[in-house]
Amino acid sequence: MLLKEHKYYHIYNQGNNREILFREPRNYYYFLQLWKRHIYPFVDTFAYHLLPNHFHMAIRIRNDAGVSSKQISRCFANMFGAYAKAINKGYDRSGSLFRKNFRRKEISSESRFLRLILFIHTNANHHGIPVDLMDCKFSSYASILSQEPTLLCREQVLEWFSGVEAFRASHQEFKVMEDDLFSLFENPQDDMHLLKVE
Repeated sequence: MLLKEHKYYHIYNQGNNREILFREPRNYYYFLQLWKRHIYPFVDTFAYHLLPNHFHMAIRIRNDAGVSSKQISRCFANMFGAYAKAINKGYDRSGSLFRKNFRRKEISSESRFLRLILFIHTNANHHGIPVDLMDCKFSSYASILSQEPTLLCREQVLEWFSGVEAFRASHQEFKVMEDDLFSLFENPQDDMHLLKVE
């Protein structure tokens, strides 16, 4: 599926055979640097979460991106290729780092996109890793609540959630439902292990 201008997407992938993608903090930072260089010029980023063996992003392809859908997909492939090459070189490994091509699921309703943002930020908890969302260093949750400069579309996210307090409360109350499998993931049967359902 090609990525189309002005459409909203869930972008995600994991390590091949669930291998670790991010072994140490500098790996996470490098991945985000590559995102800024290869992807940021063409997308609006609303949420992200990088976990040791997988990641999730909530984005919109800008309608003024000025490149074709094929070129945008190539930008993603180039970014993931550059990251895999660096990891292979840095850790003396070979072969595919990521599982197949990156996944993408178009999210066509605002309510579903809000559920995606909630799912992304609370993802560690769905995998049985109890964390304080403010302590998730490689998640956009704390950045959205901060006053620090960010490349995220912070104001838009807070407006969708009707402000800071509602944003916080929504995250505390969020529970993943079975329907999220079909509305947030490209191939629910293959991606079941990325989603723990209540």
